[in-house]
Amino acid sequence: MPKLSSITDHTHHEHTLMKRTDLAPFKCDGCQQFGYNIGYSCSEKCDFQLHPPCTEKFGTYIRLRQFKCNFIHLREPPEKPTICAICDDAINAYVYSCVDEGCTNRLHPSCAALPHVLKVREDGVLLDLKKTINKRCYICRERELGGHRTWSYVVRSKPSIQFHITCMREMMVRYWDRDHLLGAPALDDGGKSPARTLDKAKSQRFSVVSIFGAMLGIGESEADLNMRIFLDSLAS
Repeated sequence: MPKLSSITDHTHHEHTLMKRTDLAPFKCDGCQQFGYNIGYSCSEKCDFQLHPPCTEKFGTYIRLRQFKCNFIHLREPPEKPTICAICDDAINAYVYSCVDEGCTNRLHPSCAALPHVLKVREDGVLLDLKKTINKRCYICRERELGGHRTWSYVVRSKPSIQFHITCMREMMVRYWDRDHLLGAPALDDGGKSPARTLDKAKSQRFSVVSIFGAMLGIGESEADLNMRIFLDSLAS
């Protein structure tokens, strides 16, 4: 993943892109997938953001041990429709495409960059990236997404607690939205009163933090404090 504070590559965007660590949830203009907190944003204030993995030069090759495949970074998939082999969502733009003969594996750049192990807290709660899910997702309560058992993160100390990659990303949006609503009591929520807006935020807070607390086996207040660490580790 790029460590640079700025990137100038006109194959991506006409202006220099600056690294940001304070981005609200955004739709990446490269892969069209969700982004959060860390990304590269146009220095000239265009509404243009990229995930760090999407800033790699087109034509860059990578090899992923979990696939034993060689991938090349392309502006768009060789054919459509194309499904990501990790999250099972459609790929409509930037893609890592396998170049090995007879292989049709395609990946979102952000999925290709997912860490094999997520360290949630300093005391060592770990989540392992797995090629499938063999329990119901702790968030959506289903095993399959779109008729497939997608890749997942599994809590190492509690293997029965597993998460779809897509569900974890949605959880990040919900947590950010909860913070945004709680920090803006005067927010106009489609004509709803501030009190109802805050009720919505508190409900989102309860559902997300409850999931996180159950995952770690900790209380709600401690779960809330550690949630940001977890989400930042997933976004980075």
